[in-house]
Amino acid sequence: MNNFKIDTTPKISSGFKTPEDYFDTLPQNILYRLAVEEPRTISLWKRNQQWIYGMAAVIVLSISLPIMHTIKPTEKNVSSIEIENYLTYHSTLTEEDLVDLLNIEDIAKIKIDKPLKINDNDEILMESSEISD
Repeated sequence: MNNFKIDTTPKISSGFKTPEDYFDTLPQNILYRLAVEEPRTISLWKRNQQWIYGMAAVIVLSISLPIMHTIKPTEKNVSSIEIENYLTYHSTLTEEDLVDLLNIEDIAKIKIDKPLKINDNDEILMESSEISD
């Protein structure tokens, strides 16, 4: 094995060199930079921003919740045709159940748009009697 001597082997340069008079002027440069820089200020708005937003949210909720509870939802006006269609297609109520649910006043309020003629009644009775035979 070869003997290695630090003093005799060529040194590898690091590639970095300090400028001339760097260490002589260093204290003056540091003092100059410290004198020029102003202290950092923190505004009250940025410091308390989260608290202010939180308090604003609490105030908005405390005002809006009682208002929302006092406002009643408006009822949707549903036409009688819509109710009839719903009961016809989506209900399990029979005609007998509907008649049992109606009062005399409700029956009086029912309007018949197309009155039946006497001949129509006879035809209906004839058809129903043929079916029962």
